[in-house]
Amino acid sequence: MKKNKRIFAMVLLLCILLPITLLFAGCNKAIGLGSYTFNGIIISVPGNDKHVCLTVVNWHDDDTGIEVKTEEYGAIFCSEGTYILFHDKCPICGKTRGD
Repeated sequence: MKKNKRIFAMVLLLCILLPITLLFAGCNKAIGLGSYTFNGIIISVPGNDKHVCLTVVNWHDDDTGIEVKTEEYGAIFCSEGTYILFHDKCPICGKTRGD
């Protein structure tokens, strides 16, 4: 009888903890593991050496890319593979962005 109660308690505990774990695993900003503060974005054209370095006001991650509000051009959408976010200094042109 005690063995059955232990098994039931373990199954119940797993039924509670598994959805909570999956909920937090799917969130990209809530747990506080990183600051996710980026001041700049490099936008490039695949297959081309040209790029543009812009100042980020804020951004939102999406499944297929990111939505970015920039000081220079307002709101834009960048698909995956066409951008690099950076915090302070652009890794390509060396321009710095303030906080």
